[in-house]
Amino acid sequence: MSISETTHSPADRVIHNFSKYKLYHIPFWLVYALFWSLTFSPGGSLMHAFLNSIVILIFHAAVSYFNNYYLMNWFLLQRNYLSYVASLLLSISTVFFPMAVIYYVILSNDSSASQEVWSLRFFLINSFSIGFTVAITTSAKLLKDYYQKERKNKELLKLHNVSELKFLKGQINPHFLFNSLNNLYALSLKKSDLTPNFILKLSGLLRYVLYDSAEGKVGLDKEIEYLENYLDLERIRLSDRGSISMVKHGLFRGKLIEPMMLVPFVENSIKHGINSIAQGAWVKIQVKLEGDHFEFSVENNKAPSENLPLKDQPGGIGIANTRRRLSILYPNSHELSVRETESTYFVGLKLVL
Repeated sequence: MSISETTHSPADRVIHNFSKYKLYHIPFWLVYALFWSLTFSPGGSLMHAFLNSIVILIFHAAVSYFNNYYLMNWFLLQRNYLSYVASLLLSISTVFFPMAVIYYVILSNDSSASQEVWSLRFFLINSFSIGFTVAITTSAKLLKDYYQKERKNKELLKLHNVSELKFLKGQINPHFLFNSLNNLYALSLKKSDLTPNFILKLSGLLRYVLYDSAEGKVGLDKEIEYLENYLDLERIRLSDRGSISMVKHGLFRGKLIEPMMLVPFVENSIKHGINSIAQGAWVKIQVKLEGDHFEFSVENNKAPSENLPLKDQPGGIGIANTRRRLSILYPNSHELSVRETESTYFVGLKLVL
C-alpha cells in the first residue's frame, strides 16, 4: 500500500481522480445536453430529446476539445487569428457529414431527410450551434487557465515573501546581538557593577529572540515586554547621560504582532539621539492600542547639526529590514510617518493587527 493511500481519505481520492482524469467534464456535458433538450425540443418526449442531444453533442465536443487543446495553443495563444479562424471553420465543417448521417438517417429513420444535409439552412443552423458550444468551452478554458495562472503567481509570490522574511529575520537577530555585545563590551571596559545585571537581562532578551519569536507572530504584550527589557539595558549602559521614557495605553494581551517589529526604531532613536549628545538627551516612546488599531511612536532630541534620514549608519540594517518587513507583512494595514526638525526626530507607526 502506498503512502498516499494511507494518508488520503476515499473522498480525497475521488476528488483527485475527478481532477486528474477531468471527470468533471461529464456533468457539464450532461447538463448542457439537458439544456439543448429543453430549448429545442419543447412538448415532445424529454428522454428522447435528451438522448438525441447527447449523440449530437458528441460532435460538438469533438470540435471543442480539438479547439481547446490544439487550435488554441497552435494559433489563438500565438495571436495568429486568421489561421485560428480558418482552422476552426474547417474543423466545424469536418463534422457536418457524419453528424448529418447519424441524426437524419439513423436517429430520424427518414432517408428523405438526408436532402437537408446539402441545404443552406442545415449549414447555418449547425454552424451556429457548434460555434455556440465552442464559444462556451473556449471561454471556460480561458477563464480556467487565467485562474490557474493567477493562483500560481500568488503562490510564487507567497513563497518569495516567506523566503525573504526568513532572510530578513535572520539578519535582525544577529543585528540585535551585535549591538548588545557592543554595549556589554562598553560596560566591561568601565568595570561597571551593572555588568552582571546587564548579562542577566541580555540572556532573557536572547531567549525571546531565539525561541519565543521563532514561530511567527507573538503576543503584543510579549513584544512590549521585550521592548521594556531592552530599554532597561540601554538605561544601564547610559547611566545618567540621558533619559528614556515609555508611556503605555491599552490592554495588549490577546493581540498578535510580528516579532522584532518595534525595537529597530528605538535602536535608531538612541543611536542618533542619546549617543550623539553628551548631556540632556532624551527619548520618548508611546504605545497605544484601541481595538485592532495599534499606534507606536518614538521621538528623540538630536544635535542641531545632524540631518540623519530614517536609516542606520553605514553597516546598519535594522530600519531597512523593518521597512521591508512592513511592506510584506502589513501591505495595506500600516502607516509609517517621519518628522524631523533642527532639534528633534519623530517616527510614528500605525498598524491594524
